[in-house]
Amino acid sequence: DAVYDPRISFTRCANDPGCLGPVVHFRNAVLELITNARQFAPNINEDGRIEVSIETARDRVLLHLKNNGPPVPDKLKDKIFDYFMAGDPSRTGMGLGYVRWVCESCKGSVYLAPSLSGAHFVVDLPIHGA
Repeated sequence: DAVYDPRISFTRCANDPGCLGPVVHFRNAVLELITNARQFAPNINEDGRIEVSIETARDRVLLHLKNNGPPVPDKLKDKIFDYFMAGDPSRTGMGLGYVRWVCESCKGSVYLAPSLSGAHFVVDLPIHGA
């Protein structure tokens, strides 16, 4: 579970754009996305892959998180950010709902981007003062 992985840390930079809100919530939201990506990536210790990238677009910061696992089933796409919606019966289904709450509380959003393979999540946050 990435949320408890001591190898992952978050540090605000000196020129922090101010879009992250409370760092602990943003950190947990990103780690939840990583946890999901790891869970659904094939053989994460062998050929499974997770890509994280960040870009700025005008007054926005976009964080992209992709894996090379199976795509999200069509029947789950409209509900994936609902609380108690779990793609795996062993999970509670709280994680992606929490991610959405964090993003919305920072005046942003999170969405599932179109992808031919794997899952591609995008966190879209405003840069305050831009």
